[in-house]
Amino acid sequence: MSIVRVCVFIGAGSALALAAAGCPRSSSASESETAPAEAATGAAGAEGKASAEKRGSPDGDDAAQHRSGVESGGAEEEVFAAEEVDGAYCESDWVEDKAFSKDVTEACAEHWVQYGYGAPIEREGTLTLDPLPGAPIATEFTPADFERLAERVREVCGERCEAKDGWDADEIDWRMLRAAEYFEAEANNLRSTFCHARMESLEPLLETILEGRAVSEDDLDGWNAVALWQLRNAVFARHGRPFEHPALQALFYEGEGLNLEPDPDYDDDRLTEIDRDNVRRILEREEAQRREHSRKGS
Repeated sequence: MSIVRVCVFIGAGSALALAAAGCPRSSSASESETAPAEAATGAAGAEGKASAEKRGSPDGDDAAQHRSGVESGGAEEEVFAAEEVDGAYCESDWVEDKAFSKDVTEACAEHWVQYGYGAPIEREGTLTLDPLPGAPIATEFTPADFERLAERVREVCGERCEAKDGWDADEIDWRMLRAAEYFEAEANNLRSTFCHARMESLEPLLETILEGRAVSEDDLDGWNAVALWQLRNAVFARHGRPFEHPALQALFYEGEGLNLEPDPDYDDDRLTEIDRDNVRRILEREEAQRREHSRKGS
């Protein structure tokens, strides 16, 4: 049996975008559904291999200089001080941390809502529009990760994130509210084949790939990063490749998904030339979106 699962990180030059196309950074799904360009040529299996780029908080003795203690359940735990928070921390350790302060949560919510809009937030008025889900970073996490972050933000925000009868827009913390809504939207988007960027279902194109037919450049126009990620992994799912990412496993093999049959004996040798061409073509689109999103957010 030969099943290759590798987390691949492709540098994007910005703390806003780590380029793992399908590796959730959650402990519940520690391996990736990625497929680097060289893999499509059959060099080392359909997913290939690359060294992982470690991101997140400082380690060792230096870390203590960046942390401050907070009380949590009677025991002192450590979290980053708000002034030390950066994008790398908000996209890694903050997602997993069980102890977090109000200031740190607000700082990370600011970072994420900026990422969701794909550009620095310069005016409060821009926050009256919902950010679209499907950003490149979304596939690095699980729906449960995003739901946990949304709950965390709403807990800290409290009534400032609740629109009630007679509410005043000036009383709403729009950045926190939009961050919570963005997390919720990404959680739902990872479970769905509906693409908000094109306002249509991805399923007809998924069927094309699952039937072993080629997709063209025109076929790939306008889909967001999550949709492209789903399309690319459909190449492997059609041959029964099991996935560690729960959203992919559910989409292809479980519940109300596409109801394919996973094969524990999956091998990359089953991929056809059309499969490999599809992987290469889709991955190029994913990488282009990642670079563009990183550029807008920098």
